[in-house]
Amino acid sequence: MQSRTLGTIIVGMMFAGTVFGYSQPYAEDVPLPKPAIRAVPVQKVDEFLVTQFRGMNVIGPDDKKFGDVSDILFAEDGKIIAYVVGVGGFLGIGAKEVAYPPKAFTVIRDGKDWRSNQLKFYMAKEDLRSVPDFEPYKPPKK
Repeated sequence: MQSRTLGTIIVGMMFAGTVFGYSQPYAEDVPLPKPAIRAVPVQKVDEFLVTQFRGMNVIGPDDKKFGDVSDILFAEDGKIIAYVVGVGGFLGIGAKEVAYPPKAFTVIRDGKDWRSNQLKFYMAKEDLRSVPDFEPYKPPKK
């Protein structure tokens, strides 16, 4: 009998709190602390700026240049999805663009400065002939 009475009192208190305007805050009502986001004060030796990366020579397994980085594809969260490489052509005319994830490349540093860095690709230029061209997203026409 006492446990039934105690249960009735607890349920009654919960109901009374809601009726009289008192309720527990929901998780979305409680403000979350803002994460500490710090500025990046300096570029480290193993980091690249996009301006340094675009135009970088791409070489094949034979160490011969066959293209250069024409763009970088990344997601909204900042993760790099692929390097877009222009292959062949002359001064960008007639070049084919292919896109591969960063793990398909190795950065080759010669120790001088960032202008002389190269990307080594695991496939030869001839192997890329059968790879479909990279197609950038085009929004639907209205």
